[in-house]
Parts: sequence; C-alpha cells; structure tokens
Amino acid sequence: LGGKVERAHIVVVDDDPNILKLVEAYLAGVKDLAPAGIEVKVHSVPTGEEALATARGLKALPGRFTCALIDIVLPGGADGIDTCLRLWEIDPSVQCVLMTGNGPRVEEEIEKRVPPPLLPKCDYLPKPFSRFGLVQRMRRAVHAWHSHWLEELRRGENIKLVLELGTMIDQGD
Repeated sequence: LGGKVERAHIVVVDDDPNILKLVEAYLAGVKDLAPAGIEVKVHSVPTGEEALATARGLKALPGRFTCALIDIVLPGGADGIDTCLRLWEIDPSVQCVLMTGNGPRVEEEIEKRVPPPLLPKCDYLPKPFSRFGLVQRMRRAVHAWHSHWLEELRRGENIKLVLELGTMIDQGD
C-alpha cells in the first residue's frame, strides 16, 4: 500500500460536458473533502472506457485513485454500474458514487447488480443534485477510502511485525 498518501484522485464520468464542468466547479476548493494534508485531483471523462483507462493510468501518478462519480446512463459500451464493477477489478478499494436522473428504481438495479460485499463501497446521488449533496457524498467516499486504506496499512504492518517476530523466535532456537 505504500506510505503516506498526499493526493487523492477522483474520476468523474458523464457524457454531458456541462455536468463535468459543474462537478469540477462544485468540488474546486472544498475544504476537508479529503483528510488533512491530502490534495484532491479531479479527472473528468465522458465514457466508462475512458474512466477505466484513466484508472489504469493513475497507478503511475503520485497519490491514489480513491473514488469515482459515475453517471449510470453512458453512451455505447459499459453503463455506470458496469464501469464501477470493472473499476473494482483494477482497484478493489475504490469508492463509487453512481448518479442518474432516472429515479428510485435505480437503487433496486444497483442492489441487483452490485455484489453484497461491494455495496458498502457504492453510493447513489440522484440528479439533479445540489452542491451540498455532491460534496457530502464525495467527502464520505474519500474519507471511507482513506479509513479503509489506513486499516489495510495497519493490517500490513501487523503482518510484517508477526513475520519479524517469527524470524526472531526462529533465530533464538
């Protein structure tokens, strides 16, 4: 998992360029969107395929891919739920927020298609959304990702400690 995270990458996926601009404007300069000391970088793309390519490319950049805000209805290829499922194949720790103007039956679709163990990593934002609603969902997603990352880091340190203790015990025999 590496050491300290200094940058959180958010991928926003929507085929409407006005929504992409709106999300970027709403998230620009938001204080405490991420835990203290972590800068947030937003990457906007119009398709699920570009989101997947961006997610793969983020592995080479400083920071971590933390979450995605994805419109459910996307042109061509994968829809937002498929894109979310494929993003989890690239990085299972990513938090996804799905958005659409298609109403409450979307929640049922999410529950049907997203495996139960992944549902805690998935949220839903109805369109039209307010700045407050968007910021709260994204703040929750980034902080949930960070908490998960810290837990994984602690678990890795605990495993390392156990292995070191085992080596010390073996050497003492």
